[in-house]
Amino acid sequence: MREIICTKAIDESICREWEQAGIGLRVYPMIKTLPLPFHINIFETPAIWIFTSEKAVDSLKTLLKKYFLAIYQNKLLVAIAPKTADALAGMGYHVEIRSHNAMALAEEINIAFPPQKVLHFCGDKRRDELSERLTELGFTVMDKKVYQTVLTPQKLNWGDAEAALFFSPSAVESFFKANDWPEGKIAYAIGPTTAAALKQREVAAVYAAAEPNFSSMREAVLNIRVTNKELRMKK
Repeated sequence: MREIICTKAIDESICREWEQAGIGLRVYPMIKTLPLPFHINIFETPAIWIFTSEKAVDSLKTLLKKYFLAIYQNKLLVAIAPKTADALAGMGYHVEIRSHNAMALAEEINIAFPPQKVLHFCGDKRRDELSERLTELGFTVMDKKVYQTVLTPQKLNWGDAEAALFFSPSAVESFFKANDWPEGKIAYAIGPTTAAALKQREVAAVYAAAEPNFSSMREAVLNIRVTNKELRMKK
C-alpha cells in the first residue's frame, strides 16, 4: 500500500476511503483552529455574507444557536468550496453563489450584484486576494474574524511516505517550521493558493487538486506518477 502524509486532522471514514483505493494516510496535523468570540447585529449587517471556510460556518452556527437567532431571508449568502456551501445548506439556507476559489468568487459577486458593503466571515489568518479584488471592483469588505488559526509544527517521520497533502498556506508555514523538504517527495495542494505557498518554499513537484475537496485530492494522487529521476530533471 502506498503511504501519504496528511497535514490535516481528518475523520477515520476518510482514512478508510483512501485505504480502499490503496493509499494509507499518516496524519500529522500542522494547524488547529479555535473559535473567537464575536457579535453581530443581524438587522444592521450588509446584505451579502461571504463564507470562505467550513470553520466560519461552524462559528456562525454556534452563535445563532446560542442566541436563538436565524439568518433572515434578505441575506444573500455566497461561499467558496462545495463543503462550505453544503454546510450552509445543511443549516437550511440558500447559497446564491458557489465558487472554487477566491478570485473566481469575487468575479461572480461582481457580475451578480452592484458594488456595496459585504460581510466576510473569516479567520485571523485570512488571505488578502478576495478582499483586494472586491475592493478593486468597488465593494467595501467588512471582515468578521470568527476563528483563530494556531500553528502546530511537528517533525515528520517520512518513512516510506512518497508525498504529503496540504490544505492551507498556514499548514505549509507550520510544516516548514519543523521540517525541510526531502528530495524526491511530492506535494499535493487543495488549491492554487496553497500550491503557490509550496512553490515559494522551492518544493520541486507540486500538484493542485482540480477541486477543493478530499475526493479530488485522492484522484490527483492516483493519477499522477512522478519518479525521482523526473524530479531531478526539474531542478
